[in-house]
Amino acid sequence: MPLPSNATKPLVLVFPCAHTTNYQRCLVIAQHLRPFFEMRFIHTDQQAHLVYQQGFETFNGNFFPLLHYLIEEKLPGVHETNPELMFLEQVEILETLQPALIIGDNDYTLSMAAEFTGIPIISVMNGYQSPYFANRSIFHSQFRNYEPFCRIREKYGLREKNSIQEELEGDLNWICDLPELFPQKELPYHYELIGPLIEVPRPSKATGIEKLSSFKKNILIDLDDTKPVNWLEVLDTITCQGYNLTVRATNQNPKLLHLRRTSSCINSAHLFAKADLLVCNTEGLLYEALFYGLPVIFKCQFAYQERIIEALEYWQIGTSWSHTTSTVKKTFDYWISNKRSDMHRTLQYKLKASLNSLGSKLLQSITLHFPYLDRLSVPVSK
Repeated sequence: MPLPSNATKPLVLVFPCAHTTNYQRCLVIAQHLRPFFEMRFIHTDQQAHLVYQQGFETFNGNFFPLLHYLIEEKLPGVHETNPELMFLEQVEILETLQPALIIGDNDYTLSMAAEFTGIPIISVMNGYQSPYFANRSIFHSQFRNYEPFCRIREKYGLREKNSIQEELEGDLNWICDLPELFPQKELPYHYELIGPLIEVPRPSKATGIEKLSSFKKNILIDLDDTKPVNWLEVLDTITCQGYNLTVRATNQNPKLLHLRRTSSCINSAHLFAKADLLVCNTEGLLYEALFYGLPVIFKCQFAYQERIIEALEYWQIGTSWSHTTSTVKKTFDYWISNKRSDMHRTLQYKLKASLNSLGSKLLQSITLHFPYLDRLSVPVSK
């Protein structure tokens, strides 16, 4: 059940894209801001339990299914009515709840709603989504149809923008990656590198780990199992060849059930210390893997994820699944032998330093850019 409202703190509404990864990283932000703000999250049936487990409230909205028109490469181009409906519902939410501040994570209409209502917005983005990303841009054919947004901006008297990438921008923009993995050009005042948004991993009791053979290497598989997983069928041939397979997936996808005969879980934090390799098709656990020195084999779902593979291969801490299909066992063995490499240790040092200063970076950033939030009392480190 939602918690009672705390009227003594300024209200912040959080609008993550409706994926577990986006909710989890926004929850990390909310944990750090909790002492100073009342944090509420947009409700989705799939992610609400994560919000309630952390002790936060939700608010209702009905526009999340429309997000797929903006981010799915294989669906038709953006339909004007869909982003307009999203925009109008967000405006209604903001005018009803009157937050002091809003935080968006990969929400392509929220900046329009924020501008229309005059409410300041912080945008959370990956390093490869930044317009100042030092390598080539991700915004090409899958985001090709910007015209509907132009018409919405013209219709409602909003200032002109020129691209979907600009729609992701807020009054303040937090880049939540290590610059070593996703380097940036010189950033303007309203862009800040805050680093990865993960909780500092802590040892926890291993539940079910005793079922895994101690004589086999442990492969952790992290899936957005709403997507096709036929590519995993090749793992059937190696489950008895020296590997334990543990699937982290939340949906009951029939194509995953054959893998779950080894072990399956939703919360896999306790498995990292014993894992030897991460196989994934979502970036949700990349930094957790880095924290423990695990190599990563990544399966692309979208073109923008090519930037992730480029970073893994540049630092020699992982590779693409497309390089492994014909020689899975050989590739697995090669990367397992590179666990906790010198490259891992270099990035681990950067990651731990970033996590240790995350809370102070978030609070100082807000007080610097939004000083009129005079109820907020934040100690500023020198």
